[in-house]
Amino acid sequence: MIVNATDTALPHMFLRGFRAPVGQAATYQPGTDIVSFQEVGSFIARARLGLDGAPRDPGEVATEDEAYDGMPESGPFRYEADISVWKAAPDVVVVDDILAIPAVVNDPSLTPLPPAPYDADLAADIDAVLTTASFGTVEIDRGAGFGPAQAVAFGWQSRGTGGRLALAGDATTNDPWRLNEFDGARYKLPDGYDNGFQNGRPLSGQTAFAPGNRLRLTDTTVPLPHPVTLLTIPTAPVLSVTKEGAPLDPPLSLTPLVDTVVMDRGRQEFTLIWRVTFAWEDRFEDATLEVS
Repeated sequence: MIVNATDTALPHMFLRGFRAPVGQAATYQPGTDIVSFQEVGSFIARARLGLDGAPRDPGEVATEDEAYDGMPESGPFRYEADISVWKAAPDVVVVDDILAIPAVVNDPSLTPLPPAPYDADLAADIDAVLTTASFGTVEIDRGAGFGPAQAVAFGWQSRGTGGRLALAGDATTNDPWRLNEFDGARYKLPDGYDNGFQNGRPLSGQTAFAPGNRLRLTDTTVPLPHPVTLLTIPTAPVLSVTKEGAPLDPPLSLTPLVDTVVMDRGRQEFTLIWRVTFAWEDRFEDATLEVS
């Protein structure tokens, strides 16, 4: 697929990839060397706003994770890469400078924290506290008023431990299903792979956010009155698909939604990731994706 973008388009990327059939895990079909999967295309764009709603330089679509200051490259991460092809639920993540997160700096097992940089063992201990540390709540308004408050914790759930790792597929049986022996050139996905593996902090029961949707985040880590931050999802990128200058026939209609919201309390900004994923067809190879 050819991507043609206007000069004012948000930073973006187009990916080809694979996901498990929606609503189920990828399943190995004995005797066939096939694991069920869907081949997809995915458009990703990045936006950034101050906590006051003012636009900021979005930077480029992140192809690598960004560790917290002073942490080893293995994390924990302040930002995960933006290049998932699809997320089963939207991520709503709150991050801050490590020394500004009360649960970390007040934990007896960590206090007092030595000066950065931190070694891998201490980083893992910090991550274990960080990912269970309560920030407060988020409420969603999709045009009918704010719904019930849902709890929000700091940080991303680690890919390498706990429930998220279990979603990556079967890591206990023999080759090729062990994660460290998986043959990506031969198998599209591991047996048992669940799309939720792409989620670093999923908001339960929610779908991705459209322009005009509002998020109200309440910080309960400080005394009353608790600070409240409102985020209104801005205008989405506009996409159309053409071939040789004419609309694709039959058409492919693409509507990006925000499936990742990162509130960075330390940097006083939101990062939003727009994404739209579609089932891949051979006819898209020489089509043009117009982005504005």
